[in-house]
Amino acid sequence: MKRIRKFEKKFKKTVEKWRQFLGKYKLWLLVLTFGSILREIFLIKPTSDSVILFWTCFWILSAWICRFKGKVSFGGGLVCLTLCPILLVFKTAVFVEKAAAWAFLFFVVGVGQMSVEYLKEKKESEKK
Repeated sequence: MKRIRKFEKKFKKTVEKWRQFLGKYKLWLLVLTFGSILREIFLIKPTSDSVILFWTCFWILSAWICRFKGKVSFGGGLVCLTLCPILLVFKTAVFVEKAAAWAFLFFVVGVGQMSVEYLKEKKESEKK
């Protein structure tokens, strides 16, 4: 039990250090993530599930560490969803499919984030 608490304390300190470090670079983290996702949509022809999984997990960790609100994920989903009709005009079905898949993933992550935010607010209101 003592080991678990010691590990938990160490883990929380490490996460807090990462949050402080990455808090300074939130904009760059957003640019890196969205740039990589756009690169995956437009430049990589075959869709790879491992690449999608990696960038989705990277986005979830970034949102958690930098404390992004769910609105940011929904914004990413809306950007990808907005790309779909534009790409349909240019008859690029492969790109449309990828953009729609990313929009769905951003919306799923956004719903998860909003659920967590709601539960935190509910817990705080019950304490008062």
